[in-house]
Amino acid sequence: MPVAFGEDEYILERYRRRSRVALGLLLVGAVAIIARLWFLQVIRGGYYLRLSEQNRIRIIVDEAPRGLILDREGRVIVGNQPSYDVLLDTGNRLARASLRNMARLADLPESSLLALGSRQRGRVVRVLRDVDFGVLALLEEHRVQLPGLEVRVRPKRRFELPSLACHVIGYLGEATRAEVRRFAGRLRPGDRVGRSGVEKAFDRYLRGIDGRRLVETDATGRVIRTLRRAGRPVPGDNLVLTIDLQLQASLEKLFDARRGAVVVMDPGTGEVLAMVSRPSFDLSVFGRQVQQDEWEQLRDDPDSPLTNRCLVGQYAPGSTFKVFVALAALGTGAVRSETEFTCTGKVRLGDKDFYCWKREGHGPIRLRDAIVHSCNIYFYKTGLATGMGPIARLASQLGLGSPTGISFLSEAPGFVPSGEQLKALWPGDVATMAIGQGRILVTPIQMAVAFSALVNGGEVLTPRIVEAIRSPDGRTLKRFARQVRRHVVIPREHLDLVLDALRGVVNEGGTGWRARVKGILVAGKTGTAQVVQRVGEEEVPLDQIPYNRRPHSWFVGFAPAERPRIVFVVVVEHGGPGGGAAASYAREVVDCAAKAGLLGPPPGARRAAPGRLAARMSRPVSRPLKTNKDCPGLLEGELAAR
Repeated sequence: MPVAFGEDEYILERYRRRSRVALGLLLVGAVAIIARLWFLQVIRGGYYLRLSEQNRIRIIVDEAPRGLILDREGRVIVGNQPSYDVLLDTGNRLARASLRNMARLADLPESSLLALGSRQRGRVVRVLRDVDFGVLALLEEHRVQLPGLEVRVRPKRRFELPSLACHVIGYLGEATRAEVRRFAGRLRPGDRVGRSGVEKAFDRYLRGIDGRRLVETDATGRVIRTLRRAGRPVPGDNLVLTIDLQLQASLEKLFDARRGAVVVMDPGTGEVLAMVSRPSFDLSVFGRQVQQDEWEQLRDDPDSPLTNRCLVGQYAPGSTFKVFVALAALGTGAVRSETEFTCTGKVRLGDKDFYCWKREGHGPIRLRDAIVHSCNIYFYKTGLATGMGPIARLASQLGLGSPTGISFLSEAPGFVPSGEQLKALWPGDVATMAIGQGRILVTPIQMAVAFSALVNGGEVLTPRIVEAIRSPDGRTLKRFARQVRRHVVIPREHLDLVLDALRGVVNEGGTGWRARVKGILVAGKTGTAQVVQRVGEEEVPLDQIPYNRRPHSWFVGFAPAERPRIVFVVVVEHGGPGGGAAASYAREVVDCAAKAGLLGPPPGARRAAPGRLAARMSRPVSRPLKTNKDCPGLLEGELAAR
């Protein structure tokens, strides 16, 4: 007979079965947990220990400050100051969310932050460079909400004036991936390197040695303590320029031409004392992350603010070239100091009329006065009598039409015809080039070198923009010495005649009278370089000519005329006649140089004494011209009479 269970026994049995199931599940769970713990701590313990250490311990690179850029007197032109970057730890699982939160808090586009980070390699990438104090305060205030983000202090360039000597100094840019691969160990992603000017030419000296620290961080990325220091940052070497800060700053302020260039050079040493190119640009823009639209605006600006017109601006020299025509003509015997031509305002060569700038003409005129008053007719005839060969040879010997070799900076060559090019010239070409028009092209720095050779004893110098490299503690590591490229031999009497005429250009009612400075004897030559050929005799007021069709204005001079301490070149693009804009700026150049103390004898400076010229210059540059074969059928009557 079946045994009947009571209700209590049934309930008790049911609880027992459930207890056995629960116990079994607990045992299985415990075994699983123990097995998992054993796997994580024993089998994979080393792996997770390394991950933990990587999250807790990191290597931080302390960026070394770049070397200072100093002027010739040791005054700071470019220094350093602290800057704040925002870095993203891509190994933190919350980093992406923190980036979105930061973009929202600081009202920044998240896409651009991610794009910037994606261009860099490594676990920690820079997503913002040189943040302002508003963003910095916001990030610090919400630091707990932004795990994986950190603020890093690094040095950045500080400029005495944002555009001071910007074309000489140059700007920095972020290293490309190709550069990082090529200079592995010296460059890291995010490093900044020189892109132009001396910042580029001397980048390996200016860039210091970074330091490294092993640090412990908390979960938000904040540094708790430094565990070990692998090396402190070593600043880069300092660069001493030949630039005079006072003169450079004064000229930057005064030279307000839309486009143009000013070069001031020591004719005895080749040291560039000032170099100004207009328009300029703001160097501080490149201290932060340059936006694409900012770069395109600079790059595509029709006035080309990134171009150093002192070195790469190629211009027709205008009447400043007449100085070299006169010396070549005297050297060949094509003309003498007493040779006289009559200027009626125009002369017909072949089937074309050639004009003087003075419509009514200068009348009978000799060489010295032709230079003083810049008579075109005289130099048309002189150029044809001499031939372009001797003129081009002398101009080339003095440094025109080829790079000067200025310290490590890129420059344009210009153009002076030679070889087969000379044989292809027509008489009209020769006449045009004799007054500095046509195919002749020179740069302002070339003109400074050529005029320096005229006043220093015939030495064609390599211009220098860098004087020395010094260690951070002041030791001179490298000094750049005076370099003479060649000696040009010009008879003393010829040179005296031309230099005396250049004094008359400024001080005897010549075309450069606006360059006169009270108490200082200034000498020089004006030039007007036509952008387009003038058709006919009609004169049009300058303000009625479209800007881009106005002639360029030149003045090349030296001071003090009795013992030159500076040679200077002023070019005002589309500035009109050289006796106007360029001569007026020339007066300011001399005045600024005097205030900077550059016109007195500098102590210990090595200069070529004028007296050395007579000993060296005892023979002509080339043989005298026996016939007028270089200009057949032209001016034969005048040449025969001479």
